[in-house]
Amino acid sequence: SGTLRQAIARDVADIQRVRRLVRENRLVSTVISDEDVLDAIERTGRGWVVEADGEVVAFAIGNAMNGNIWALFVDP
Repeated sequence: SGTLRQAIARDVADIQRVRRLVRENRLVSTVISDEDVLDAIERTGRGWVVEADGEVVAFAIGNAMNGNIWALFVDP
């Protein structure tokens, strides 16, 4: 069972870690910087993380300007 909560700045490293763990939908031509993630969770939208045993295992980020889900990743 996990705990869902809003993502905050200190979660950026864990969000990036989970994103790099996926085997599908890998970004090869684009780099998503820590600043891009921070911007997405604080300025242009909001993010949510799921923690299990104190570790971020999944996250989602929504864009408030267009209503799109910007990212949705789960540690495989």
